[in-house]
Amino acid sequence: MKSSPMTENVAAMIANRRTWEQRGQYSPLGRLMWLQTERGKIEWRALDGVQTGPDVARVMGITENLDGLILLGSLDFPPIRVNSTKPCKHCRHDCDMCGLTGKIACNGQSCGGRGWIPGSWLSCPGPGCHKETGRFNPECDVCRESAIRGQIAEHVTCAMCKGTGKVVCQRCKGALKFSTGKLNGSIDWTGPSCRYCNGCGFAGKWVAQDVRRLTNALVTGPARKVWACIGPIYALALMNFETNRPQVLQIRADAEGDYLFLLTPKVRGTGGRRKGFLLGGLVAPERAAVGA
Repeated sequence: MKSSPMTENVAAMIANRRTWEQRGQYSPLGRLMWLQTERGKIEWRALDGVQTGPDVARVMGITENLDGLILLGSLDFPPIRVNSTKPCKHCRHDCDMCGLTGKIACNGQSCGGRGWIPGSWLSCPGPGCHKETGRFNPECDVCRESAIRGQIAEHVTCAMCKGTGKVVCQRCKGALKFSTGKLNGSIDWTGPSCRYCNGCGFAGKWVAQDVRRLTNALVTGPARKVWACIGPIYALALMNFETNRPQVLQIRADAEGDYLFLLTPKVRGTGGRRKGFLLGGLVAPERAAVGA
């Protein structure tokens, strides 16, 4: 990808953002969680419950124009964890749901561990009752607890447990142990996360984010420094400092038709810390907060 010269307007916007940050002319909003670009998403995952992305702030006195948003400090593009469906083997704990049997009572439909579910209503076969006499026998023990006196519900074999009344434990999947996501298989949910699964309880691996694939253009600035222009960005999420909840900001084009872009020194790999600048775009009307 060839580099184009940086325009004076872009250079001025970068200089302004440096000044705003140095003078403290901003109001912190939250910690960046992800950026949704035209070519994919960049993510900053939480580690031990703490968000790892850079802080996002709004320049004081600017209310709607996203040109007023700045990234505080340095920026990096950390690898993200891709989980499998296999339980993490490093944080296993004895299953307390099935009592180390691997089975629990069936909860399919109305089985409740009986092995059957109610079907059609049938005449009660009890001595002297409806099937034999055509009338309900008040002394019948067979249909005494039935909802309809003189009739009993047909026992239809439960399709989930095949009549056994037991199904594989939902927590341990029959393995007698489950992964807690906590260090050494602890069940103290306030304790540190397992470093192998990052607290999710599933085996997986860390995968480098291909940020170069998301680069829209390259520009050359002062001292022949090459910058990567990542975007356009259509939405971003941050962990709001005031509410401590995720907040999604939708982006629309500004008066000149430009969306939000992230400008940062050229990305040559996944590591390394660099400066990042958010340029252009406007914040669309805010939508409700969503989960992480």
